Amino acid sequence: MSSKINNFPVHIFPKVVSDYINEYAVNNSFDPNYMSSAFISLVSTLIGGNYRAEVCKEWKEPPIIWNAIVGNSGDKKSPSVGLILKPLDDLNAELHSQYQTAYDEAADDEERLLIRAKQIVVGDITYESLIQVLSNNPFVLLHVDELLTMFSDGNRLSKNIDSLLPIFNQKDISLNRKTDSEKKLIRNPSLGLIGGFQNKLLDKFIGKGRMESGFVMRFLFTLKSDVRHELIIQDANPKIVKKYIELIHKLLTLQEYNTEIKDVPLNADALEAFNEWRNVNRAVRDELNNGEMSEYLSKIEGYIPRLAIVIEIVDRVNNNEEIKFISKYAIVRAIELCAYYVSNFEHLLKSKYIRLGDAKKKSACVADLMKQLTLKMRKKTVNTLYENGHSKKTISDSLGIAPSTLNDQLSGKRKIKAK
Repeated sequence: MSSKINNFPVHIFPKVVSDYINEYAVNNSFDPNYMSSAFISLVSTLIGGNYRAEVCKEWKEPPIIWNAIVGNSGDKKSPSVGLILKPLDDLNAELHSQYQTAYDEAADDEERLLIRAKQIVVGDITYESLIQVLSNNPFVLLHVDELLTMFSDGNRLSKNIDSLLPIFNQKDISLNRKTDSEKKLIRNPSLGLIGGFQNKLLDKFIGKGRMESGFVMRFLFTLKSDVRHELIIQDANPKIVKKYIELIHKLLTLQEYNTEIKDVPLNADALEAFNEWRNVNRAVRDELNNGEMSEYLSKIEGYIPRLAIVIEIVDRVNNNEEIKFISKYAIVRAIELCAYYVSNFEHLLKSKYIRLGDAKKKSACVADLMKQLTLKMRKKTVNTLYENGHSKKTISDSLGIAPSTLNDQLSGKRKIKAK
């Protein structure tokens, strides 16, 4: 197995986001892969209780993302993730301050009981407390430094790990207390999850025995970037930071309480692209004939629309546009992003830290197959964009394609209409 790690396709984001990530990667040695996946978690947290991707009337996917940040001690996992999630921490502090003020000003205990404690980020927490938080908030992000602690006997959530699986699909959950006749029902709960673990502990997290857990199979794994910059520490470009903060402030307005979930449909072209990917994905799974990678590919299918709605909403908010549907462009980028995550999972299966026997052989070349499919679909997208009037510079910037490569691909093509 090649030791080369694939890097997060940061070009799937608007330039304002990719510039911010690259700025901190260069000037503060933060990891761009970790920051990029954390940005996905950030956006999914802000939209999770209010939007869903609608593949069809019977198939809807909430933007619930579970991220595992993999690296060694000293790889800046926590600082990289923390930088991106800071707006959520700031919002969390503001919500707590509002709650505390309302609580202190309440006339009596009866009035205090009616005050909802709003919260958007939680850490170490019991299952019952988590249910209480979810009952008061449309979406919550569970952020833990070490994911492995969730499986330890001393962790307060460890005995209820399997109970989190329905929440991944936004299924209603209930809590019955032995000492209380009241039954608490949570409608459409949304729980994002992000945390890290070290390479040397991989076997304990996704090794034999753990691999069979449906909980683990629902994670997207992010590995440390193999890009190395000169070690320097200096302030980030204030213009880049300002533009990024402006986008974050606009995204923060999407976090609303007491609203109905809006289903955002895939348009016809997006659905066609998604179905094309699904057919190839099924063929790859059939070729693998079950095994860990085959199971992971079946789970990754649901992540395509989840990631696509995150990408689409970031685009629309960045351009001050209404969110009407999920475009083919968003689906194609989500497919490229899933190919990245599949490659990471394949890399982990072949890791020296994991003892899976024949699983290493069965997963061979899966990432390569996914890359080939992604490149094919990306080429079709480039042709469509150009033929509909988008300039070569716009396509090159948005898709991260070198101008020379783009010129070769578009040779002989002509625009149909000007934008």
